[in-house]
Amino acid sequence: MRSTNLPGNDQRRRLLAGALILGLWLLPGCGGGGGGGGGNDAPNPTVPTPSPAAWEQAALHQVTTAGLTNPAMEATVDNQGLAHILFFEESGSDARPYGISYLEWDPAAAGSAAVEAVVEVDTCNGLAAASDAGGQPIVLYQGGQTRACGAEQQSDAMFSLRDGGGWSEHTAAIGDNPRNPVFQDGLAGSQVDAAVDDQGRLHMVYQFYYEGCDAMNFRYPDLRYVLVDPANPGAVAVEETVEGNDYEGANTQNSVGSPAALVLDSSGQPVVFYQAEFADGTQGLRVARKVDGQWVREWLAQNLEVGHLSATRAADGTMAVAYYVKPLNDGSGEGDFLAFARQGVSGWVTENVDDSSHCGNHCSLAFDSTGQPVIAYHDQESGSGYARKDLKLARREGASWAKEVVAASGDIGHFNHLWFDDQGSTQILTYSNTDKTIYLFRK
Repeated sequence: MRSTNLPGNDQRRRLLAGALILGLWLLPGCGGGGGGGGGNDAPNPTVPTPSPAAWEQAALHQVTTAGLTNPAMEATVDNQGLAHILFFEESGSDARPYGISYLEWDPAAAGSAAVEAVVEVDTCNGLAAASDAGGQPIVLYQGGQTRACGAEQQSDAMFSLRDGGGWSEHTAAIGDNPRNPVFQDGLAGSQVDAAVDDQGRLHMVYQFYYEGCDAMNFRYPDLRYVLVDPANPGAVAVEETVEGNDYEGANTQNSVGSPAALVLDSSGQPVVFYQAEFADGTQGLRVARKVDGQWVREWLAQNLEVGHLSATRAADGTMAVAYYVKPLNDGSGEGDFLAFARQGVSGWVTENVDDSSHCGNHCSLAFDSTGQPVIAYHDQESGSGYARKDLKLARREGASWAKEVVAASGDIGHFNHLWFDDQGSTQILTYSNTDKTIYLFRK
């Protein structure tokens, strides 16, 4: 049995309602099929056989990967229901071997435009997506200037805007470290997230390392916030530290911001959820909110390590976050499950969503038309160690969570993005690590 400081752990559930793929509609010319090798190495007798459900499946694009390419995928859905999908691919360039590609998908028309090349980069670090009020996508990533050190790499936080048939690149924050007169090798943008407010301004968070080539300092990044106007990208941006280190005073060594998720509250102010580990050993999930020009920070959950998280604002204005609790490195076996927290009247209310197996990574949170939270996530393996590697969905029903398997062919369920269309249909963008293909599932 696994213990945690989250409430509800004494009511562990091992129910699993599954889903077999009944509808399959593949686009002409798209790479990949429906998986490519079973994800289940052996049957798990403790889990009942999944019952069929009507999930439709479409293969959107087979990603070109080679070498050290990290095929991370991010997506944003605009106010017209169009999905803007960004992902890393092999670029074919020797100097900058990786590229960010873009694909627009219209679920209503069941069709996609051609894949566009956004920019070439020398690492696969940092990737986020947002869309403005006009439905134009914004992609954020680590790129820009290369600074000299023992492991040269592009080291700025960048964003690219789609303008007509092309893309324009702009700098959000630079990896400049004035503390070292020899190597000013700061590193910005390895972790990024963003949102666009009603005025069209881009709110962005990213990690900053004071010395990107120093192995010791590389362990202790700050979490920074930037506010820029995409309509005037050359203007000086507002930049400040959400939380981090104090090398000029106490010389603290905290590690914050990986992962991090940014969402705007009902007044357009940024709220940031992030993993933090302090110099005194305290670690867990933090939340920082901008109040009257100041960052107000608090612990949401402690004594755990967050591997992935997804935050959003509910229709009533309250904040919510789904997060994957990783196993701690202390040998205790704690963690490896999916949790959820929502802002309550007297504070944050946290609960376990799925601790029946080793699961919860690549989680994506959204609220349905009835105001209930729904989470898509990856189910790694059963509690007894049998591999699953499935795409799974949890939906709040009353006081409990109903769970089902959406797809179980190959290793599927990575980099998920969940949303609901105007008709209330569930839409999930996901990535199969087996056939390197981006899929859309709809129900």
